[in-house]
Amino acid sequence: MRSRVAIIDYGLGNLLSVERALLANGAESVHRVETVQSFDPIDFTHMVLPGVGSIKAGMARLSDTGLIPAIRAWRESDRPLLGICLGMQMLMDFSEEDGGHSGIGIFRGNVVRLPTTGADGVPLKVPHINWSYVQNQSPDHPYLLDVSQEATFYFVHSYAVPADPSLEGLILRIGDRPYVAALVRGKTLACQFHPEKSGHWGKKLLTGFIAGI
Repeated sequence: MRSRVAIIDYGLGNLLSVERALLANGAESVHRVETVQSFDPIDFTHMVLPGVGSIKAGMARLSDTGLIPAIRAWRESDRPLLGICLGMQMLMDFSEEDGGHSGIGIFRGNVVRLPTTGADGVPLKVPHINWSYVQNQSPDHPYLLDVSQEATFYFVHSYAVPADPSLEGLILRIGDRPYVAALVRGKTLACQFHPEKSGHWGKKLLTGFIAGI
C-alpha cells in the first residue's frame, strides 16, 4: 500500500520543506502528502507534527485546530507518527519554556533549557545550532537500523529533553551532558533535530519512517 502522509498545519514551521523532503525520500512509496488542519484518519497512513518556535505558541495553536485528541488517538492505535523539533517537544509531558506548559503527553519526560556553561565552567552556545553526532542506543529499532555512530544531524534549539535510560532512541551530548536527539516507541518517531535539513542521515531516517514497520 502506498503511503498517504498528513502534515499537521497549526501555523508554525516550514511545512513546505518537510513536504518536499517526505516526497523526495519516500520515492515511489508515497502516494500523497497533504498539509491539514483537520482530517479523517482513514484517509492517511502517516502523520507528521513539525514545528519551530515556543511551546506556549505551539500548544495554543495546536489546541485551536482541535487535533490534540486525534494525535493521541493516532498514537494509541500505533500508526506511524513523526514529531520534528518543537513537534517532538510538544509530544512530551511538560516543558519549562515560557514559565512552564503541558505537552500532549505521548512520551514521559520534561523539556528543559540548555545550560549556558558545562560542569567544567566552559561556556556553551545557546541556542545550539550545529551539525552534531549522535549515539544510537536503539540500533535494533526499525527506524534506526541504518543510523551509524558516525551519523550527524542538524539541530536548532534552546531546549531539550535530558537523556534517561528508560527512553529509547538517539542521544546527543552538549558539553558534558546527554540529551535526547530522537525518541522511538512502536511506530512513533520524535526528533529534536530537523531530518528534512540533515542531508544523508536525515534522508535515511525519513525513508525508514515512510517505509514503516
